[in-house]
Amino acid sequence: MRAFENQIFLAYANHCGADDLFSYAGLSAIAAPDGSLLAEADGAGETLLMADIHPEDFAASNAANPYLRDLRNR
Repeated sequence: MRAFENQIFLAYANHCGADDLFSYAGLSAIAAPDGSLLAEADGAGETLLMADIHPEDFAASNAANPYLRDLRNR
């Protein structure tokens, strides 16, 4: 998931249901910097997602995954 690759909190919103042309998957989500899902929706209908964001989760992910620091040192 992009949250892990970029070591950021990420909220991803997607349409759900269908219209005349498309069927939408739904599956909106909120992810932590380590890629873990903090909240997720199914594809069945509209959902309000909420999650507690802890800044220390970013620091822990950044310490455990130093590859972005490696790119900055070039």
